[in-house]
Amino acid sequence: MSHEPSFHVVGVSHHTVGVEVREQFALTPTESEAWLAAERLAGRSAVLLSTCNRCEVYWTGEHDLGQWFEDFARARGAGRHHAVTRLDGSAAVRHLYTVAAGLDSQILGEREILGQVRRAYQAARSAGTSDRVLDAVFVGALTAGRRVRRETLLGRHPASVSSAAVDVAASATGGL
Repeated sequence: MSHEPSFHVVGVSHHTVGVEVREQFALTPTESEAWLAAERLAGRSAVLLSTCNRCEVYWTGEHDLGQWFEDFARARGAGRHHAVTRLDGSAAVRHLYTVAAGLDSQILGEREILGQVRRAYQAARSAGTSDRVLDAVFVGALTAGRRVRRETLLGRHPASVSSAAVDVAASATGGL
């Protein structure tokens, strides 16, 4: 008997593809809402996290959204130019925790991701695509992300890609 949670993630991120490919995976809010509505109608539990640095689908259950993601990539024109990452069980849970904590961001400790994870989870709850396992994992990840920001140096020096770009530009121009 396995004690691994029935929790999965599939997606692309700044680790696996360049920005030009990630842009092909970007969903509008309307597209995200439509996808969640379709998942609810199909009786599936899922969360869609779509940001400038990642597009990931988290789900529970025995159905496989990995094939949907591959089809989605082809429909977006990403073809073979992408590297999809898939994790299952505790590895998927660990991944979500590191994402929420800002440890899997392009800029270590990036502050925007915690809010993006929270909004993705809230959208799934509003759409009716959350279940007990998703609730437990996402609430835990959000709690851990807040704690990382409150109790570590990552929270004392919050960063984002845009703030890093401003810092580089200021440094290059002598602060002009």
